Amino acid sequence: MEDEDGVMGPLRLLGVASLMALFWAGGTLSGEPPTEPQVWVDTSRWQVELPADSALRVSNRLGDIRARSSGDGKLLVVAIIQRFAPEQTDADVSISTKEGEVVVETHYPSAEIRNEDGRLNGRIDLSLLVPAGLEMQVETDHGLIEVKGVKRDLTARTSSGRLRLTTGRRVSAQTGSGELRVVLKNPSVARPARLETKDGPLRVDLLDRPDLSLRARTAGEILLWPGRMGEKSVSRENGLSELRLGNEPFALEALSATASIEVRAVPANELR
Repeated sequence: MEDEDGVMGPLRLLGVASLMALFWAGGTLSGEPPTEPQVWVDTSRWQVELPADSALRVSNRLGDIRARSSGDGKLLVVAIIQRFAPEQTDADVSISTKEGEVVVETHYPSAEIRNEDGRLNGRIDLSLLVPAGLEMQVETDHGLIEVKGVKRDLTARTSSGRLRLTTGRRVSAQTGSGELRVVLKNPSVARPARLETKDGPLRVDLLDRPDLSLRARTAGEILLWPGRMGEKSVSRENGLSELRLGNEPFALEALSATASIEVRAVPANELR
């Protein structure tokens, strides 16, 4: 694979040029020198061919992941790195192919030596333009995952980060305490949506179709907006709220351990 300059070899983000340094002034009225850390921001980008029959996996334990649809068969990856010291040059982004799967991974050993408050000592955020294809898997620890309009079956997992997804394909999404918000263009039994949180609120926007089958279940509250779903009653038994429309297999399953679930039926022009 090649980077955007056509240079062959492993795609590594080691020793990239710093584009800017952000200085936050600190100190007191007594004229003491600044106490806030300096932050250097580096960026790099790659464009590689992504065959339509290959799966894509993106793993970033060090920040956020954002993805949009591209207009060609190429995958564009942009990485933004924060450094808290000039010598902190071990940020690493690799793009590799393993058994028909293209894998994008981040590594940043010095950033994982956490500060006294438990925060990372640096971060990497990824933005991607993704061509149409079979499947895309995205995972973070605490970062935001935002995927909109990518024409691939989507699996998104984060421990406690937020998830914001807009898709017309099959989707499986899971978070712990983070908020999960999903816009479903055309859920169906053939392309179902499986959404789950632990104690993070869950919201789904979709078309109110007569043939739509769904199940929502939580120990919290289930809120319905308008249309056919708004006319249905939510059952409560053994400390759990549950809503069922239609029969299994369901086009949509929205599950939470304790948080609220909101299901909104909206017109097609509001599905953004």
